Amino acid sequence: MNITQPAVSRLLKDFAKETGLQLFEREGTGLRATDEAKQLFEEVNRAFVGMDSIMQTALQIRQKESVELSISAISTVSINLIPDAVRTLLRKFGSHQISINTLSSPEILSQVDRNAVDIGIVEGPVSASNLTVERLPPVLPQVFMPKGHKLAKKKVITVADLHEENFVALPRHLLHRVKVDAMFAAHGVAPKMVVEARSTLVAARLISLGIGIGILDPFVSKTLKDEIDFRPLDIDLQYEYVVVYNRDKQLSRKERYFCDYLYDMLKGFSINPIGTVAR
Repeated sequence: MNITQPAVSRLLKDFAKETGLQLFEREGTGLRATDEAKQLFEEVNRAFVGMDSIMQTALQIRQKESVELSISAISTVSINLIPDAVRTLLRKFGSHQISINTLSSPEILSQVDRNAVDIGIVEGPVSASNLTVERLPPVLPQVFMPKGHKLAKKKVITVADLHEENFVALPRHLLHRVKVDAMFAAHGVAPKMVVEARSTLVAARLISLGIGIGILDPFVSKTLKDEIDFRPLDIDLQYEYVVVYNRDKQLSRKERYFCDYLYDMLKGFSINPIGTVAR
């Protein structure tokens, strides 16, 4: 702080006198913070966190101004779909700077709301009056399993096939996990939940190592198709994603092209090998 110890003592004494709080009690040769001081510290800490948040937002906005397109997406989309979309965009419009962030859905919605990012792709549905929300085609998840797994002999997996199988699940707060758990409960099926992976990519990697099977987005197969087997489910379970951007924003030609290309990519995963079409 570039001030002397006596100056600190005087500041604390003046502060305690003005607020009427006893901040410290003597304990041996030292001082012990009182409960009032601890409560005050928590409030001051929250204020500093708030200042850090403001600075972070300012930095994001400044960085956004230096790029032509900034995108934030949840991990499964940013890893398995965004690279192809960006490559096609660059081929069509030529070289320009693009920023890609991988965050959770709440973090992305907050970024878009603050205008710190141009486009966000999150798990749907989303209802927000301050944002423009464009629904992408819902996709039909697949059952992923280690190479050589006994279920790989089947062309289509039934829900009953998953009973008591070692299962790699996604986090409980994700709507994807909620839908899968509800499906199991409705069919009286109880897989053995051995691992809860925090991301789709981690779940897929665990499955490829033989830890268990899992129900994941179909486009995961684009990344790990040589390390993992996958089969369609026999029921119409759907996952939904949406594109979000600030309500006052008018998409540029490049941004519109990117969103339309992403739409077409997901449309290809709305039909599975047994002919089910996501509606």
